[in-house]
Amino acid sequence: MRRLHLGAFVLAIFLRPELIAAASEDKEINEPCTLHSPNTNSFYDLRPLAVLPPEPGKTTGTDQQVESWHAKGYDYQANFTLNLCAPVVENMTDIVGVEENLWRNVSAYYEFKGKNYSIGQQSSEPVFRGRKLVLNYTDGSPCDAELIRPSELDGRAPTLKRDEDGKTASKDDDEDDDKEDDDDDKKDDKKGKDSKRRKSSLISLLCERDPLAPPVAVSFVGASPDECTYFFEARAHAACGGARDTKQGMGPGGVFGVLALIAVLVYVLGGCVYQRTVMHARGWRQLPNYSMWAGIGVFLRDTFIILTSSCARLIPQRRGYSTLSASGANGGVRRSSRNEDENRLIDQLDEEWEELDCQNDLSASITKLNKKSKLLVIREGPTTLLPKLFKAWKITHLVFEKDSDPYAKDRDDEVVRASKDAGVQVVTRVGRTLYDPDELVKKNGGKPTMSISQVMTAGSKIGEIAKPIAAPTSLPDPGDTKLDFDQERPASTPDLNAAQRDREDESYSKLAGPKGDFSVPTLKELGLKEASGPHSGGETVGLKMLQEVLNDKVYTATFEKPNTAPTAFEPQATTLMSPYLHFGSISCREFYWRVQDVVNKFKGKASQPPTSLTGQLLFRDMYFGAQAKLGHEFGQTVGNSHCRFIPWHLPSKIDQQSGLYTGEYSIDSPEAEEWLRRWKYGCTGFPWIDALMRQLRQEGWIHHLGRHAVACFLTRGGCYIDWQRGADVFEEWLIDHEPACNVGNWQWLSCTAFYAQFYRCYSPVAFPQKWDKEGDFVRRYVPELKEYPKKYIYEPWKCPIADQKKAGCVIKGDGAEEKTKHEESTKVYPKPMFDFGERRTICMDGMKSAYHVNLYGNSPKVLDGTWKSLFDDAAEGPTEGEQACQVPNGGLEGSNGMDTDDHAAAASGDDAAEEKLNKGRSKRKRGQGTLDGHVKKSKKQ
Repeated sequence: MRRLHLGAFVLAIFLRPELIAAASEDKEINEPCTLHSPNTNSFYDLRPLAVLPPEPGKTTGTDQQVESWHAKGYDYQANFTLNLCAPVVENMTDIVGVEENLWRNVSAYYEFKGKNYSIGQQSSEPVFRGRKLVLNYTDGSPCDAELIRPSELDGRAPTLKRDEDGKTASKDDDEDDDKEDDDDDKKDDKKGKDSKRRKSSLISLLCERDPLAPPVAVSFVGASPDECTYFFEARAHAACGGARDTKQGMGPGGVFGVLALIAVLVYVLGGCVYQRTVMHARGWRQLPNYSMWAGIGVFLRDTFIILTSSCARLIPQRRGYSTLSASGANGGVRRSSRNEDENRLIDQLDEEWEELDCQNDLSASITKLNKKSKLLVIREGPTTLLPKLFKAWKITHLVFEKDSDPYAKDRDDEVVRASKDAGVQVVTRVGRTLYDPDELVKKNGGKPTMSISQVMTAGSKIGEIAKPIAAPTSLPDPGDTKLDFDQERPASTPDLNAAQRDREDESYSKLAGPKGDFSVPTLKELGLKEASGPHSGGETVGLKMLQEVLNDKVYTATFEKPNTAPTAFEPQATTLMSPYLHFGSISCREFYWRVQDVVNKFKGKASQPPTSLTGQLLFRDMYFGAQAKLGHEFGQTVGNSHCRFIPWHLPSKIDQQSGLYTGEYSIDSPEAEEWLRRWKYGCTGFPWIDALMRQLRQEGWIHHLGRHAVACFLTRGGCYIDWQRGADVFEEWLIDHEPACNVGNWQWLSCTAFYAQFYRCYSPVAFPQKWDKEGDFVRRYVPELKEYPKKYIYEPWKCPIADQKKAGCVIKGDGAEEKTKHEESTKVYPKPMFDFGERRTICMDGMKSAYHVNLYGNSPKVLDGTWKSLFDDAAEGPTEGEQACQVPNGGLEGSNGMDTDDHAAAASGDDAAEEKLNKGRSKRKRGQGTLDGHVKKSKKQ
C-alpha cells in the first residue's frame, strides 16, 4: 500500500484550505436563504433580494431599496406587499388573527377594508420543486378571518364548501348548521389556535438574465379557491444560480508568509534539535547560531547605551561606587583630590571584582545559617598555626577531609601528630572521591587501580557508594576568636604561582587579614592577575549548573562522553562540572546520586559506565587509587613501577637524594624546545591544536577529547616530548586541575600507563573535521583564520597565496617574524612546525622501539642510567651515547650522560664542557651549537 508522508500531507492541507472544504462538503450546512441545486449543483444565494430597514442615523442612497417589494392584485381587489428572505420593512400593526409578538416576522401581507392580513411569516429555507426554486411563507392570518373576501367584490361566486359526503352546501344551509358549528368551535378551542387553517404564500423564483432589469420583479399569479394560498412569481438575477463564492484562504502574500513561517520553524526547531542532541547545548544556547544572535543583541544593547549615555548622570549611583569629586569648596578644581577619589574608586572596584568565588560563596552560606558566623580565614600555614590555635581557642576536635595527594598526605600526617600531642581528637572523612582511595587499593589486592574494571570490581567489594548527608539548617555562634600569638609566615620559595602574579603577595600581612575580620583574601592581596576566564565558582553556581543538567533527563540518562563534540563552545558539549568537583563546591557523591536518581527513573535505554556521567566519576577514582598506592612516584616516570619508560625529548630532571622530580627538565634538542613553546602558546601552525591551546590559556578548560588531541600531538603523535612537560602546562592553566587525574590522563594519552594502543593517533586535520566541518571552533579561537574558506580552515598552508591575502592572513614563518611594510594590514599565521605525516611515522617507530625494549620507571637500567645501551643512537629521543648518568638512590639526572654543572658550563661558553657535551652526541647532531642545560620550572608536582 502506498503511504502518504505525514509531513507532506500536513503541508498540503496547510497550504490548501479548500481541500478541507471539499472533503467536508457533504456535511456542510448552508447559510440562511442559500441552496445548492440537486440537479445542476448550482449555488443560489437569495440574501441580496432581501430589503433591509435603514440603520438609524444613516442616510440611504438613491438606488437603495427602502420599501418592501409590491405586487398588484388586479382583479383580486387587493395589492400585496412582500419581502424575500426577510420580514417586510413596513411598520406592521393590527395584523388580523396574528399574535402581536409575531407582527415583526410578517414577510407578506395585503390590506383590505382598513385591515392588514398576513399571508405568511418569514422563511429562510428555499426549496426545489422539481426544477422550480420556491420560497414558502406560512402561518399567516386565519383563512376565515374575512366576512367578505376580496374576490367576492368582482361578482365571482362564493367559494362552496363540501361536507364529509362530498355534497355542496349553500350559504343558506349554513344557518342550519350553526349548532354544529358552535360545537365545532368548542372543539377547536380545545385543540388550540394551531388547528385553524392559515394563509400562506408560495413564491416561485425565476431567473432574470436581462442586465437592465430591476433587481426583483414580483407578480401576483393567483390564489387558491379557498383563498388560503397565494401564488407569486419573482424574477431576479440571484435566481439564476452559479458557482459559490468561496472565501479565499489567503492571497499570494499569505502563501509567502506561510512559507516563510515554515522556513523559520524548520530553522529554529531543526537548529534546536541539532544543538541539543549533537552539540548538547542547553538553555538559550540551543538556538541555532546563538553566538550570532547574542552578538547582535550585544550590539543593540551597546548602541542603546551609547545613545543614552548623556543621561547617565541622572541614573542613581551604584552600590559600592564612590562619586568622583571634581571641584573644591570654592568651586576651583582640586587635582590632588580628584586623583585620591579615582584611586579610591579603583580600590573599590578591585575589592568587588577580585574575589575568590568558592571561599566567598561558602562564607555567605554560613552567614545565612547564622548571621554571627562566617568562614574564618587565618593566614598562616596549618602545620605551624594549628598547634597554637588549639591552645588559644581551647579546641577539642579537628575535623577535615581526607586528601590522598602525596603532598597533602605529608601535611596531614604532620597535623595529626600535632593534634595528638595537644590532646585534640582528629576526625577525618572521605568526601573527595566516591570510594576511599586506600580502601579501593586494599580491595584491589593492594595494587594501584590501573583500569576501570578494577575500580568497578573493587568498588563492588566495598559496597554501595555512600549517600551525601543533608546540609545543616543551623549553626552555633562562634566562640572566642581572639588571636594572641605571633604569625609565622611560610617560606616564599619556591613560589608555585609566580607565573600568575603581577605584584607582590601581601596576603600574609596580618593573621586575621588586613582589617582583622578573618576575610577571604582578594586577588589583589594575593598579587594574582585578574581572572580572564568566563567561568565563575562557588557552590551556588555549581548547584545551579548541576540542576540545569539534571533538568534535561534524556541528556543526563543517555550521556556518553566519547559522543560529545570537542568543538562545541558557548555552550560546551559536556557538563563543565569538573572545576566544581575539584574545588569541593559540589560533592562528587551529591553529583553521583542525583544523576543516578534520574537514570533509575528513565524509561528508555540509559548509558552505562564507563562512558556514562557516573562512569566519569569512576575514572576519577581510578586515578586517585593509583596515586594513593604509588605516592610521589605516580607523578613522574623514574621510579614509577607502572609507567612505561620512553626516551622522550626534554626529559625531567630527578633529584639525586630523593629520587623525585625537581621541577626542571633537560633540553636534548633545541628544536623540541621550540616545539614545546609553540605548542604551549598555540602557534604550531596546526589550527585545531592552536585553537585548543588558546582556549585552554584563555578559559582554563578544554573538552576531554581536545585534551586527548593536544596530548597525543605533544607526545607520541608528533613532537615526541616528555608527557610531564604537557602535564606541567595543564597544571598551570587548568581550572579543574586534579593532580591525580592530570598525571593519569597524560600517562594514558602518551601510552605510558593505563593505555597501550599507541598506533591510534589523533590527526590535527581529519579528527576535527569529523565534528566541525565549517571550522567554527577554529574561527573562534584563532581569529586570524576567521575569513578562510572551510576547505582550508584546518590546512591553511594549502590555501593559494591570493586567497590568503583575500582572507586577510598570510601563512609564513613561525608567527614571530616582523611584518613588511606592505603586510602591516595583513595578519600572519605560522606555517606548520613540521610535516605531520612524517613526524607521526617517526613517533610510531620510536614507540615500537620503546615497547620492544620494555622498560618501566623502576627498571634497574632506568635507575642506573644504562638504558641507552638498549636503543640505537639514531632512535628518536635522547638515545645517543652508551649510558645516562648514574644517580645514587635512582633517578635520571641528564639526558646526555652529564650533570647539571656540565650543562651550565657549556651554556656559559666553557670549551672543555662544550667538548664534553659534544662527545655525548652522535655525528649527525654535532655542529648544532651549545644547548641550554636545563629550564627552571615555576611549579612542582
